[in-house]
Amino acid sequence: RARPVSAPRVELTPTESGWALFAELPGVAPEEVELEVSEHEIKLAYQLSSGAPKGMRKLGGDRSQGKIQRHWRVRRAIDPEAVEVSFDRGQLHVTLNTRGATGPRKIAIKSA
Repeated sequence: RARPVSAPRVELTPTESGWALFAELPGVAPEEVELEVSEHEIKLAYQLSSGAPKGMRKLGGDRSQGKIQRHWRVRRAIDPEAVEVSFDRGQLHVTLNTRGATGPRKIAIKSA
């Protein structure tokens, strides 16, 4: 019977000010993580290695390897300029703030 393949835990949670993204990425270096944020999309990609020492041939295991990509579409507009990221000991924390509420905008009309 096949065992399920384990992939790192990744969670996206709504907050009062926007969104919080948390990912457990043990063994992943910060330069192997790609984060792309637009107004309504969040894309996370990272590279997982087998973790085996060089020269060791992997015969089995339950850890995923290769490039992993995650993608979310959100309704509340994210401000891509207001993203905070921390990465410490394989723990990625991202705070994504939404844009302020936009109401009607008064446009000044100038004569030529």
